[in-house]
Amino acid sequence: MQNLTKPNVGYYESQEQPPYQPPPMEEQYQQPPYQESYPPPDYGPQPPPGMPPSAPEPTAPKTSPIPIVAGILLFIVAIQGFITGGFLFIGGEFVEAYSDYPGMGTLADILKLCGIIFIILAIIVIIGAISSITTKSWGLALVGAVIGIFTLGYYMSGTLLSIIALILIAISKDEFI
Repeated sequence: MQNLTKPNVGYYESQEQPPYQPPPMEEQYQQPPYQESYPPPDYGPQPPPGMPPSAPEPTAPKTSPIPIVAGILLFIVAIQGFITGGFLFIGGEFVEAYSDYPGMGTLADILKLCGIIFIILAIIVIIGAISSITTKSWGLALVGAVIGIFTLGYYMSGTLLSIIALILIAISKDEFI
């Protein structure tokens, strides 16, 4: 007959073992009495030896209105370039309508091509103006000013404004990231 009080679980369980007895407790740990100690050393404003030096205070970046003025001048040049390119392209369409005369078709194609070139140059100048205002890339702002020289504008005003913007960008090179 089986023992109903203890299930049959295996060889090691079937052998009788003495109940667990914890080891006898020795004396319980007593905290030593409080002793006077010396105050911590005064290191002054410096960190203790072996500690890394503190980080320097962040400084505000140098800012001046020079790159912003150059960017505004380049925006004016780009607007003039868009208008000039648009007039040339529309003028090419107008000339093409009256292409009954010899050579007028070629003139119309040349005007359209010049209009497209002026619009592409104006897009590059816009990118340079944005770069100058945000002071992100000095080289891109410089390229925009140089390309702006070729957009001409009204009575060469685009060229003059681009040269002024080029000088302002060259002066403020240290303010770009």
